[in-house]
Amino acid sequence: MINVSILSPTDSQKFDKIKSISIDGIDGHIKILPGHNNFISSLKNSELQLNSVSNKKTFFTINNGLFKFFEDQAVILVSEIALKKETIKKGIILKPLSPELVEVEKEIKYQKKL
Repeated sequence: MINVSILSPTDSQKFDKIKSISIDGIDGHIKILPGHNNFISSLKNSELQLNSVSNKKTFFTINNGLFKFFEDQAVILVSEIALKKETIKKGIILKPLSPELVEVEKEIKYQKKL
């Protein structure tokens, strides 16, 4: 199973026993299952879906960021994240990327060009 850590400037959340992750990277949709190859990707504004082994689906709205997957550990860095239902109810407006995440995203894009 996958362990997931979601980090934003104002919050951090951990999820254990996740059987799949669905999210949109800058190059397209990403679906992660246990045992997936290790990689890193920039993320765009999108929906994050976590599916637990008990078949519970949790949806978040994210604003850009970075996704790292290594040995069944997922780390998702975002400038802001909200539960999908809270986003709709409260009309949360997502903020732009922090300067630190902008620099990380630039570095990833540069590495891809090499």
